[in-house]
This record gives sequence, C-alpha cells and structure tokens, in this order.
Amino acid sequence: MEEQIERLRRNYNEDVHKLKKQFEEECRLLDEHMEKEITMERNYMENCNEIEIGKLKEEMENKIETLNKNRYQSIEKNEADNSQEINAAMEKNREHIEKELARDRESFEIECRERRQRFEEQMKLLLVVTDQRRIEYLKVENVPFVKANGTIKITDESLLDSRYRLKFTRNAIRSAQSWAMYRGQYQDKPIICRVVVISKIPNEIRANMDHSTKCYRYLCEKQRQADHSYFVDLYEIFSTEQKIYIVTNEYSSKTMLDVIQPQRLRSRSMTTKITYNEDNLKRWLGQICDALNFMHTLAVAHLNLRLDNIIFDEHQNIRLVGLSHLFCYFNLDQEKFVKAPRVSPTNVYDHLPPECFDGDFDACRADVWSFGLLIYEAHTRSNPRKQLLTISREKGRSQTRSMKKVIDRQNVKFPPFDFDKIHNQSLRQVLELMLSNYNPFARPNFERIQSYEYFHHQSQQ
Repeated sequence: MEEQIERLRRNYNEDVHKLKKQFEEECRLLDEHMEKEITMERNYMENCNEIEIGKLKEEMENKIETLNKNRYQSIEKNEADNSQEINAAMEKNREHIEKELARDRESFEIECRERRQRFEEQMKLLLVVTDQRRIEYLKVENVPFVKANGTIKITDESLLDSRYRLKFTRNAIRSAQSWAMYRGQYQDKPIICRVVVISKIPNEIRANMDHSTKCYRYLCEKQRQADHSYFVDLYEIFSTEQKIYIVTNEYSSKTMLDVIQPQRLRSRSMTTKITYNEDNLKRWLGQICDALNFMHTLAVAHLNLRLDNIIFDEHQNIRLVGLSHLFCYFNLDQEKFVKAPRVSPTNVYDHLPPECFDGDFDACRADVWSFGLLIYEAHTRSNPRKQLLTISREKGRSQTRSMKKVIDRQNVKFPPFDFDKIHNQSLRQVLELMLSNYNPFARPNFERIQSYEYFHHQSQQ
C-alpha cells in the first residue's frame, strides 16, 4: 500500500512538473509570438504611413499643378472680359481640392487610429501575461512594504535630542527653498539630517510622506538583503506639524548636476575631485539604470529622478537620493498594479513626462521618461523644458504661475529634443524610445534598456 502511495505521489509530482514546464513553454511561445506580431504591426504602420503620406503629397501636387495650368490658360484667353468668372472658377476648384484633401486626411487619420488601437490591444494582451507573473512574485516580496512604518510623529523638536539622541549643527551644508542639510550625530553615529519645511512643499508630497517613508524603509531592507548600495541608508524619519527630519548615514553633498555643470562647483567651493568624462558618465548611467531596475522589480517608482538627486560615494559610484516622491504601484490587498495620482504643474515636477499633468499615470513609465531626460541633459548639458520655463520666467511671471500658464503649451508639455546631439548610436536609439511623449506604452522598461549595447557592463565596480 505504501509503495502504491509513493508511486502515485511520484506520478503526481511528475505531472505537476510537466504541466509547469508546458505552461512556461506556452508563455514563452506567446511572448515570442506577440513580440513578432507587434514588430510586424509597427513596421506595417510605419510603411503605410510613409506610403499614404507620399500618395497624398503626390496627389496634392498633381492637383495644384493641374489647377495652375487651367488657371493660366483661362487667364490668357479671357483676361480682359472674364476675370470675375475665372476667379469664381478658381475659388471653386480650390474649395474642391481642399475638401478632397480634408477627406483624404480624415481617412488617413482614421486608419492610423485603428492601427494604433490594434497595436495597443496586442500590447495589453502581452502585458496581462507578464503582469500575472509579476503579481505572484510581488505578493511575496511586498509583504515587508505593507508592514513597514511611516514617519515617527513627535510633538516638539526638543524630543529629537532628549528621547532619540539626535543632534545636528545649525550650519547648513546645503539648502534650498524648502529644505536644508546638516551634519550631526544619531545615537553616536555620524549622520546627515535633512530638515524639510512642510508648508513649503507641494500638497502631493505632504500627502505621500508616510507612503514614501514606507517605500524608503522597504528599499533599504531589500538593498541590504541583496547586498547592493543604490541608496543612502536611512536611520529614521521624524515629523512635527511644521517640519520633517530625514536622518541618513553620512554622504557627500556633491551631485551629478555639480559635476555636469562645473560652475556650480566653483560657486559652492567644493574640493572633492570627480572626473567627468565619457567612460565615467557611461558607468554612472549604467549604475542608475541598475538601481531603477532594482526598484521597479519591487514595483517602487522614484518619480524624482533628476541630476541633483544623484550623489557619489567615496569610490565615485552613484547613490539615489530625493526619495520623498517614492510610490509603490502594486496594491497587495487588491493584488493589482495601480496608477500614481496626477501632479500639479509646478517646477517641482518639471522632470516628469506630459501625461503626469493630465490625470493618473503609470509611475514606472514616468521614471523611464525622466531617466531619458536625465541622460539627454547629462550628454548635451541642456534641458529643453527648463530652458523654455526659464525664458517664460524672465518675462516677469512668478515660477508657479509661469509653470501653470505654459505647461499646456505644446513645446513645454512636449519639449523638443535634438537627438542628433547624441553621438552614440545605441544610446540615441534607446533614448528616442524612452522620451516618447505621446505614447507611454512605447517606452521600454529598465530590463530592456539594460539590453542595449550602451548599458552593457556598466554596473558598479
């Protein structure tokens, strides 16, 4: 009897193993099939677009040429006594041509919309299969996030010293409009304390503070488990009604923006030497890509990716800071991916893609666009959106009003990029996809970005 049971158990395990392999093979074949279909559809759309545009252009040129011939022939014959009749005929012909062009253009746009819709439906089918696998993974991995604590609420700043043994100097090593950084000690350890004035930060960041704190704790825990060093280690976050105190281990205040723009270093009297060259930049961008891929694997988006939120350790490897915007886009209770809420059009969010100002958006795809903008700025030392906003402010408007007023202008909401300035062909190819303004689904994820030649072997050394 026991031998029969054991045999049945082995048969059952073998069947389970076969079914699992069969399911994985079917998923792989489906992925390959969908990828081929999507590639064929994209190529077909591009070819159709070029053909249709060429046809329309040729038809329009022929009609204009015919119209001109008829017009000049009529004018030569009847210039003296039939000018009014000729003008009427010309106007009628022009209206007829315009109607035909409008009709052709409308048909062309309808066909493009239909093809785009079919493409997006195919993408959704592919994403459903991929998402289900990630959901099963995140149902296990995101448990520590749910259990993580938010900020520690205190009634008075004096409790930082008396109760928590946190002391910091009053000489800021760096500051901005809403925050300042100080050196200090936390339970006899050297630390950096970032003090944020709550009244001076956007409402979205205030409302997200507990959530972003949980994300920060969760990432630090996962970072220790994976033996990575992508983020500055967090000791604690305290908050009163007026201020937030973010306590981390000690780090240099020099940012990637300081390195890209040397004049900032001179103005801030920094002595630490970090060499800016093509090899180092390539290595730093590879490390940022690795860090973001690590975050997205855990369904956490940065949403504050900009050059001044990238710092360096003693080995000139990067660390991500500015983590007050962190957003976990997987809801463990509902077992589904969720979108981030719309953000207000202020300069705090000038690094985010256009869709973030219109409504709820995919946080993971927003990070891809922001990373693309960071790469573009690092290579060209120019930021098209910031330049346009600077021009607007110089005309006498305040920063907040300026951003709100011009954010809906096409050239600001959808900033123009000159990709010819990117000399590396592999980087230019992926950058054009990352900075896709109109279709977030066209942006590659970070795992795919890592597959491009430019990002090969650029991890932390």
